[in-house]
Amino acid sequence: MRYDRQAQKLVAIGGEAYEKKFGTKDYQIPIDQRDMMEAHIDNFLSCMRTREKPHLDVETGARAVVVINLAAQSYREGKTMYWDAKNWKATDKPIKA
Repeated sequence: MRYDRQAQKLVAIGGEAYEKKFGTKDYQIPIDQRDMMEAHIDNFLSCMRTREKPHLDVETGARAVVVINLAAQSYREGKTMYWDAKNWKATDKPIKA
């Protein structure tokens, strides 16, 4: 959103077409206000009882760490890094499909 001084109103950054399609009303996203560690433990224990997949499982956590480490390595070395998902290895050469 930006403020149009001449029209003296807020204008959507995509112009009038964006404003017509999506409107200009701000949306409030509900957030669970309880302790996140407590929520994580509750989810884990619930999954142990029901055999469901937890919200944050080992595979998801590992993939998140890989992306962070790949970005850090790329920054330190000053070059583009590629991820070989088959071998779980970082390389500076593009991976052949």
